[in-house]
Amino acid sequence: MRAVVPTIALLFGLAVHAARLEAQGTIVVLARHAEKASSSGDPGLTSAGQARAQALADALQHFRLDGVVVSQFRRTQATAAIAAAARGLVPIVVPVGPTVVAHAESVAAAARRFPPHSAVLVVGHSNTLGPIIVALGGPATSDLCDAEYATMFVLTTSEEGAPARLLRTTVGAPDPATATACPQLPAPIPPVQGQPLTAFALRYIDIAVGVGQPVRPRQCIYAHYTGWLTDGTKFDSSRDTLPVGTPRPPFAFPQGTRRVIAGWDAGFEGMAVGGRRRLLIPYQLAYGELGRPPVIPPRAGLIFDVEVMAVADTLPRTDAAPAQAAAGPRCPAWTGIGGAATP
Repeated sequence: MRAVVPTIALLFGLAVHAARLEAQGTIVVLARHAEKASSSGDPGLTSAGQARAQALADALQHFRLDGVVVSQFRRTQATAAIAAAARGLVPIVVPVGPTVVAHAESVAAAARRFPPHSAVLVVGHSNTLGPIIVALGGPATSDLCDAEYATMFVLTTSEEGAPARLLRTTVGAPDPATATACPQLPAPIPPVQGQPLTAFALRYIDIAVGVGQPVRPRQCIYAHYTGWLTDGTKFDSSRDTLPVGTPRPPFAFPQGTRRVIAGWDAGFEGMAVGGRRRLLIPYQLAYGELGRPPVIPPRAGLIFDVEVMAVADTLPRTDAAPAQAAAGPRCPAWTGIGGAATP
């Protein structure tokens, strides 16, 4: 078995070299993190994982690498560390956020920032490599199974609009024969053939990460916002003054209670007080097929810049009025949370 590892690494290295010689654009080598020490928390690598990280570095030792992209988790950083250190590269950390699609697009954007004909190593996760390949213009690829660590990909992009070319290969010790047999859904759910596709997705850009109190489900969020249609038309902003000339207070809503559009309920997840984020919301998560004329046209995607000003617990319920319970949780007035004046 020990003789197999360098052979596989050598074949992988030769495949990468061949792809790079034919490249018209960027070469992206995509690997899952190596074997992790546990299934909870933020574990490092097992001894087998450390050996696979070394095998990755060995496979790339004669290959010019221009950049490395990892997630915020230790297992991806440890997998890339040897290859990156050998070239004096500092890995770019692209955090995994609320949605895999948004993360994949952020990774693809990081890879595209390198000049043409660059080579970038991306170390991700079993459920992120496929979406990253798609975000880079490659073909749809199934998620890796939980026990699948040896599989790797080499994606060759083109500057001339030609389809990206994807090579699937392996590196390091082979996976067990059962590694690629992903667990099936439990009965009575019947098995089906095909690759899951994404119909629509919420996307976001963190402009500034908040350092205050984090947003928690069903808490009241007090947020300033500005909203645009995708043609650039601004349709509302809490930053605008009232007709009498006084500032508008932040908009308050209990998060996750369907009091706002779905894109807002999900779009504030992971934020904290002081955080600023741009939300790019498809019409399916905004006002739907009909829109809200005359302000929001039918099937209108929306763009919001939001800032979390404060968070607070909802007001306690009383048993006096059934109508109050039907109306759902209520938020305290802004004057009792952030003061009379809007920051």
